[in-house]
Amino acid sequence: MTLIELMIVLSIISISALLAIPSFSELFHQYYYKNAALILNKDIRFAKTTANQRKMRVSMCISIDHITCLDEPSMQWHQGWIVFLDPNNNFTPTPNNILRQRPSQHPSVYIYSSYNIQNGVQFNIGKKAGRSLGTGLANGYFMICGQNRNAQKLIINVYGRLRKEELMHCEN
Repeated sequence: MTLIELMIVLSIISISALLAIPSFSELFHQYYYKNAALILNKDIRFAKTTANQRKMRVSMCISIDHITCLDEPSMQWHQGWIVFLDPNNNFTPTPNNILRQRPSQHPSVYIYSSYNIQNGVQFNIGKKAGRSLGTGLANGYFMICGQNRNAQKLIINVYGRLRKEELMHCEN
């Protein structure tokens, strides 16, 4: 193999790599978006199941430090959240009661909630989901927004059941 042939092969490989890099970026953003939606879905189901199994109220709230619930009103769940046992029904976790801690999501992913489940949601013992920190309306939703117009809505009803809806774009 001559030096010229080697340089031609290396230039072909480098050009094809340069063309492939944008598609890898798209692939990573798709992964972050789908992973965030899956984690939120699993944590909501976990909270509901745990409330029924332990016969105790379980809450989820926005938490930046993974120890306390956010004090000021917010609907931005991409900051991170915690799932905890809430026997006093006051959205005040203790370190011993925290079941799951989720860090903030990748910067390309945003998770918003409807007004009636801002900051947090509770799951009661039995069938019905508990009141929330918002208006206490029966149904609420989480909007998961990814880059490149990916969007998904997780709708939670009064019984804590989830329904997923794929959207063409994110509704802020």
